[in-house]
Amino acid sequence: MVHSNKQGAGIQSITRILNGEDKPGVAQKMDGRQMNEPPPIPEQPARSSAKSSWCLGLSIAGMCCLGPIATIPAIVLGHIALSSVRKSRGQARGRASAIVGLWIGYTSLIAQAVLITGLVFADQITYRLKCLTTPRNYVFHMAIQDPSCGADTVAFVLSRRLRTAGVPHEIGIASPSTLEVQFATDEGMPVDAAKELLVQTGRLEFRMVHPRNDEAVNALFERGLVPDGYTIVSMDEQGANGQWRSKHYYKRDKTGDPEGATEADIRNRLNVFKAPAGYEFMLVKNTKQGQEVYSPYFVSKNCEMTGESLESARVDYQQFGQPILTLKFSARGAERFAAVTSDYAPGGAKNPSPGDRRYLAIVLDGTLYSAPFIKTTIHGGQAIIEGSFTLKEARHLASVLTAGQLPCRVVVTQEGRLDR
Repeated sequence: MVHSNKQGAGIQSITRILNGEDKPGVAQKMDGRQMNEPPPIPEQPARSSAKSSWCLGLSIAGMCCLGPIATIPAIVLGHIALSSVRKSRGQARGRASAIVGLWIGYTSLIAQAVLITGLVFADQITYRLKCLTTPRNYVFHMAIQDPSCGADTVAFVLSRRLRTAGVPHEIGIASPSTLEVQFATDEGMPVDAAKELLVQTGRLEFRMVHPRNDEAVNALFERGLVPDGYTIVSMDEQGANGQWRSKHYYKRDKTGDPEGATEADIRNRLNVFKAPAGYEFMLVKNTKQGQEVYSPYFVSKNCEMTGESLESARVDYQQFGQPILTLKFSARGAERFAAVTSDYAPGGAKNPSPGDRRYLAIVLDGTLYSAPFIKTTIHGGQAIIEGSFTLKEARHLASVLTAGQLPCRVVVTQEGRLDR
């Protein structure tokens, strides 16, 4: 009987296997689970309420003050919370918080993007609106001296200058050698200033001052040598060491002009005044004790670098509000500028004596604007033009330099007011 019972139990087991009710070699538990089957994970309430609350809080913070720093994490947390919220009655509040937080977050992010875009492009937007609403009331007919330069290129540079100065304008190409420039004179740009801005060539040069410039200049003043159209003035100035000393300058005196001489004649005579071979005599304008005076320099005719690699020029201010120009070069220009200042700094390859001072002349269209002392190598691709110019003059120079050099000379052949 025992054998018979075992045989019957075996037959029942085989029957369950064939029916899919059991697997061979796997023992069963009393609750119907297999021995090697992992126990079911107990249902836990979704932990999304905290994420939803953080999403809502960060969205509000981003909308109020923190901006994208809080808004972007809020949106990420909101999506995580929504994906983990279960459709149970107890999680309805968490789902609602996440949805509200996401709505606030996306709305805030879009508003912030619009605001940042407006701030970044505020000047351009303002200028475009001005162009649409301001009529052009003056016109220049301009002749291109060398038509091979290309009227399109010349028009592009002139347009950049007017745009940088904030002047609404239109430029038409009448012929390969003629341009018609219409602009608004009622937007802070008088006719004479506009003409000067447009006809200036804009050639920027960096040249070296004579290594014995200080000695040569002192010799001029000691001997009383004066270029035509100027006179010598002396002023008491306090030096860096606190001691007072007399310093000499040149001052414009038109009574000393030769008969019939024009300003161009005076300038041409000035360039060759007592200048050694390979150098030009040039003056830097200064304002001292309420007078406009000039400091002389002997400047090399050789150019160390030009403004071709100049990226931008902007107006900045010194400690006491005096406007200056900050120039920024491209990577290639920055490398060249660092090489020049390294060579001529005290102890450099072209200035081996640590005690010798070398000056870098910054010349624009033949006018010397600044001649700073090179103290050390200048990295970073930036240069500063300091001079006794007004804010209006500084902005004019910034517009010319930023727009770039004209490929050839242009002149105004005809001008007049537009009736519209």
